[in-house]
Amino acid sequence: MEKTEQSLKKLEKTLERYQKNKTLVSPDLLEGVYKISFFKLKIQLAKETTDYVRNYCYEGLKVFQSESQALKQQAQEEIEKSGIEEELRKAAFEEYDLQKIQQLAEQHRQQVLKIYDAYFQSHTEAEKAMLMREENKNG
Repeated sequence: MEKTEQSLKKLEKTLERYQKNKTLVSPDLLEGVYKISFFKLKIQLAKETTDYVRNYCYEGLKVFQSESQALKQQAQEEIEKSGIEEELRKAAFEEYDLQKIQQLAEQHRQQVLKIYDAYFQSHTEAEKAMLMREENKNG
């Protein structure tokens, strides 16, 4: 959980900085003098939001390296179906709402856990034991 906590702290600081910029700096300045630095801040916020959600959703899940791509694909399809990306974008860039981002991450984790449970149950007891001994592989 350390990786998730670190990514959450980074996200919180960046979200706070973004909110201050959006609420305290005029749109003209953000589109003019500060255009490049504000653009970089938006990219940073998007990346840190994604990093946090990914860390939260996948931390601690163990998969065989050879099967990680298939699981990633399934999870990506679930993300696209759920519409979570748009909701995350709105929560971060329009509402500046860290709690909502955390709630959305929890919803997505529940979907990921369903996929993972089906994956895990499809293996024999020996494979499960080997999987549990392998180091964490988050895909």
